[in-house]
Amino acid sequence: MHRLIRQTAVLALISFVPAFAIADRHDDSAASEDLRQEGLEPKTKGAEKMEEAKETVPQTASDEDEEALEPKAKGARVMEKAKETVPGAGTADKYKPAEVTMHAVTKDSVGDSIGSIRIRYTDYGVVFDPDLTGLTPGLHGFHMHENAACGPTEKDGEAIAAGAAGGHYNPGGGGHNGPYAKGHKGDLPALTADEQGNVTLPVLAPRLTAEDIRGHSLIIHRHGDNYSDKPEPLGGGGPRVACGVM
Repeated sequence: MHRLIRQTAVLALISFVPAFAIADRHDDSAASEDLRQEGLEPKTKGAEKMEEAKETVPQTASDEDEEALEPKAKGARVMEKAKETVPGAGTADKYKPAEVTMHAVTKDSVGDSIGSIRIRYTDYGVVFDPDLTGLTPGLHGFHMHENAACGPTEKDGEAIAAGAAGGHYNPGGGGHNGPYAKGHKGDLPALTADEQGNVTLPVLAPRLTAEDIRGHSLIIHRHGDNYSDKPEPLGGGGPRVACGVM
């Protein structure tokens, strides 16, 4: 009788163990799935987060868009931005170059042409490109004068070569202080003639704009220019030797 009871108990225990093991395996599988989700590769989790972010962040232009532009397109955009801050911006695109014929002048008359000066307009001022001959070697005072005329005049009984050109262009008043300081706006950088008397070196007048040019004249003086009224008036340039109407 006791033996029968023990056998019955053993059989019941054997039948219970597989059921417990199956349930335990089910719990282990659920836990493993949770661990797998928590242990996703960083790359996969990062990709999922990026996809979620794309759905909520509006697509707008950024610095990354600038980096993606072709070099030529980027350069054009930079230039457009620069034009918003540079004085006289866009001048080079708006005005075409002009050319002024220069003539030798004396107290008696306006003589033959000695060449020409090409005028170019830039965002940084007006460029004068000379192509002249027949001047004495060295520096020559160079100015823009008030009037568009080159004929001789007389003052106090004395004839003045190109006197009809008037004085230096000076709309704001001030002294003869050169092209880089406040004063005569018609004060231009001096021209340089080589040993053969040719002048080809361009000069830049940073204070001038295209609007200043029309209705005036260019004058070249016999001597140089120290951009001062001392020790001699108007830089010591002396007599006018060439003139051209703009």
